Amino acid sequence: MGGAIWDRFLTGRDREVFGGAGYGAYGALPERPALILLHTGIEAERRALARLACMARQAGIPVIHVLEGREDKETGPDRPQDVLPESAASDIVLNRSAPSAFFETDLMGHLNLLRADGVILAGGDTSDAVRATVVDAFSLNLRSVVVADVCFDRWEASHALALFDLDAKHSNVMDSAGVQGWLARLPGGLFALPPGAQ
Repeated sequence: MGGAIWDRFLTGRDREVFGGAGYGAYGALPERPALILLHTGIEAERRALARLACMARQAGIPVIHVLEGREDKETGPDRPQDVLPESAASDIVLNRSAPSAFFETDLMGHLNLLRADGVILAGGDTSDAVRATVVDAFSLNLRSVVVADVCFDRWEASHALALFDLDAKHSNVMDSAGVQGWLARLPGGLFALPPGAQ
């Protein structure tokens, strides 16, 4: 647990319980993950999400963008290029009206079609949409990885302690370098993505 972003927020008792209960060890990672980007619309965050999406595409991992707010009935669904100019045509775009990306969206249907057994999550807010989506993924028997340095929150304490709680209970929290190393070890050609998707 040394060097974790949440360390300075923990009490002595927290550390004792955390260590005594065996929290903090990595659980099983997904074998067929999809990347889910929870967009907040902030430019600096958009650039970080774009870099992570590029990393996923290079590894042949599907990219799913989830936007806050309902789909516009007049203009129809957003295209990937409307969300991130760097997007690929194969990227999937969904709209959410609640914190969880699973609530009243087609996310689970897409994951089933992809035969994904887990998700990689990034975006914001860490203590709201990221947390809610991870908990729902856990409830749906999906393994998850949260990319800590590509998650964002209004408050540092909320960000750090949400990551701590997710890492202890429902997810594997990793930084983007760790995710890149893990993706590099996955077999190639896991998903039959369209030509040019990578």
